[in-house]
Amino acid sequence: MTFTLENLKKSVARILKGKYPYPVYGSPNQQATELPCWFVFFLPSNTEKEVGGFQKIEIGVDIKLLQRLNSCNAYELAEEAALCLDEAFGTFLYSDGEASCLLSGLEREWKIENEILHYQFHIQQRVSLGKQRERIQKLEGIHGGIKDGEEKKNQIPDRGIASE
Repeated sequence: MTFTLENLKKSVARILKGKYPYPVYGSPNQQATELPCWFVFFLPSNTEKEVGGFQKIEIGVDIKLLQRLNSCNAYELAEEAALCLDEAFGTFLYSDGEASCLLSGLEREWKIENEILHYQFHIQQRVSLGKQRERIQKLEGIHGGIKDGEEKKNQIPDRGIASE
């Protein structure tokens, strides 16, 4: 399974559309925005390297529900949506198009400001850097060069592949 921000955004959008059939946007496009609508943004993330070619990532997700201002039930709709999202993102399905897994929404919180719902949560996931990263690390550990007119034993061959 491949973990990407784009697939995460699609997974979140699929849940939002399943609960409320509003358009989902990834960036403000003020001229063509249909209200009510969802916006999905990512908050600053954190990564920590782990042993064995893995890393732990923490990604913040920020969902906004925009609706027409001063509508008669805007606050009630935002409050209802917040409670619905809180249930939906406790544990939710992530898919990369081929495989899927469950992710947990951590530190879920929401607030309503100026009739706009702000719903945020974090996910933590342990991901493999894959074989490509292992090869890069091997290459980084090799110091090529010439000493006294002789090639070092561990110099990178011309074809760019480290010798074993």
